[in-house]
Amino acid sequence: MVQETVVDIERDIRNVKSGKEKELVYKTITGLKGDLSGPQTKPEILEKTTSSGEEEEEEEDSSERENSSEDDSKFVNSSRPRDESPDSKKKRKKAVKEQQAEKRKEKVKKHIKKRKERLLKKK
Repeated sequence: MVQETVVDIERDIRNVKSGKEKELVYKTITGLKGDLSGPQTKPEILEKTTSSGEEEEEEEDSSERENSSEDDSKFVNSSRPRDESPDSKKKRKKAVKEQQAEKRKEKVKKHIKKRKERLLKKK
């Protein structure tokens, strides 16, 4: 018997367990194991693709932990040191301004960039 909607899930599970019906059509949606003994810890799709993936998963978990600690260490503290002298502060600010001026020189103006994109689109 094929139904389009679920009327009574508990009844359907009891019917499958007692043998009145062969299988529960929507068992993947409910998250139950194949024998309906309890909930699945991992979906069937993931179990099939990673039958030996538990080892890979452990490696991924450890690499994720390493990556998160690397992300923290990649942070560059841009604030000035507390004991910085006024002279070194001026030098640092001047260097930053020069870097920003270089970026502005290399920047392509927006209207020029848009024009190039339009010309490339037409071709």
